[in-house]
Amino acid sequence: MDHSEHPHQRLTLYERFQRIRSSRWGRILFGLAAFLVVMLSGYYLYMRGASAAEQLKSASQQIAVPIVLYALLVMVICQLFGGMIWYQMLKSTCQKPAMVDSISDYLYANMAGYVPGYGWKWVGKAALTSRHGIPVRAASWTAALEFIGLAITRISIAAMVISPELWGRLTAQAPLGLLWVVRFICLSMLVATPFIIRLLTTRITNDHRKTWCRINIGQYYLAELMMCLAWLFVGFGYSLGLRALQPLNIQQWIAGIFANTTAYLVSLVTFIVPAGIGVRETVAVYSMSGIVEESTVLLGALLGRLILIGSELLGFLLAAGYAAATRMRKHNKQ
Repeated sequence: MDHSEHPHQRLTLYERFQRIRSSRWGRILFGLAAFLVVMLSGYYLYMRGASAAEQLKSASQQIAVPIVLYALLVMVICQLFGGMIWYQMLKSTCQKPAMVDSISDYLYANMAGYVPGYGWKWVGKAALTSRHGIPVRAASWTAALEFIGLAITRISIAAMVISPELWGRLTAQAPLGLLWVVRFICLSMLVATPFIIRLLTTRITNDHRKTWCRINIGQYYLAELMMCLAWLFVGFGYSLGLRALQPLNIQQWIAGIFANTTAYLVSLVTFIVPAGIGVRETVAVYSMSGIVEESTVLLGALLGRLILIGSELLGFLLAAGYAAATRMRKHNKQ
C-alpha cells in the first residue's frame, strides 16, 4: 500500500483549501465573490464601450479575417505548447509521464476552466494525469508548483517587456530606476524559486514514504523557460488580434504582449472567476488605453477572448480525436 495515500495522514494546505471551497458556505462565498468581480468588470467594459460606440461600429466592419485566422493558429500552437509545459512540470517532480498523454490531459482540462468554482482546470489535470499511473498527490503537487511557476513567469515577462512610457503611466510616474529593481527581483525569483521550494519541503521529502513531494531543479528551470516563451507567444497572438483591427508599430506590439501577460496574471490571482472571463478583458483594455485606438482596445479584448475560446475548443477536439484514433487502433488489433 502507498503510504503517501493513507487516509489518516495530515492534509496538505491545498487539500484543506479544497475542503473549504467544496463546503456549502465555501461555494456560496466563492460564487458571490466571482459574481461581484464579473459584474464590476462587465460594468467597466460597458462604460468604455458606450463612450466609443460609433468607433466600435466602424472598426467591426474592418476586421482582417486572414490575420484573425493566423492569430487562431498561433493560439492553437500555444495550447499544444501548454501541454508540453505540463509534461515538463511532471518531469520536474520526478514523475515519468508520456508526452502525448500529458498534452491530451492539458487540452481536456482547459475546458474545465469555464466551470463555475475554483480550480476545476487544476483539479481536472490532476485527475486526468492520475489515469496514467501517476499518484493523485504527485499530480496535485505538480499542479501547485505549476501555479507558482505561472505566476512568477507572468510577472517576469510583464516586467521585462513594459516600456518606460507605459511604466510611467501605470505607476503614476514612478522612477524608472524602480522598474530595473523590479526586473532584478523578478529574475532573482525565477532563479530562487525551486531552491526555496526544495528548502521548504526538505522535511517532507526526507520521509521516504512521501515520494510525491519532490522537485528536480534542472527540470523545473526548463519548465520556467518554456513558460516564459509561452507568454511571449500568447502575447504575440493577442497582438495579432489587435493587428486585425489596425496597423501596429513595434511599441504597440510589445505593449500588447505586456497587456495580455498582465491580464493573465490578474486572472490567476482572481481564481474565483471561471477562465478569468471579464477580468482579463478589463485589465487588457486598461493597459492598452492610450496606446491604440479606443475601438481597437475594446474590440480587440472581445476578439482575443473569442480566439482563445476557439483555440481551446480546437485543442479539445484534437485531444478527443487522438483518443478516438487510439481506441480504434487498439480495437483493430484485437
